[in-house]
Amino acid sequence: MLDLVTDVDARQNGFAPSSAAWKIPVSHVHGTADFNPIAQTYQDRTDFQAAGHVFTLHEHPGGHSITPAQVRQQYDDLKGSVAP
Repeated sequence: MLDLVTDVDARQNGFAPSSAAWKIPVSHVHGTADFNPIAQTYQDRTDFQAAGHVFTLHEHPGGHSITPAQVRQQYDDLKGSVAP
């Protein structure tokens, strides 16, 4: 059985970040107590930034959750992005 947490690298969806012509910005909220290791998010940030993407990380002390204020922060992070 496929475990989406451990068996799939969903962040790249089969494509390396560098293969994207449009450098899509990323705004990510991650709890330090999340069952998904934050170390993977740090690696994601490194990979996306190395490929020229803006990657904004908002860490919080909670688990696998997001608040309305954090959603608003993501919106603010991304609202200036437009498709080429």
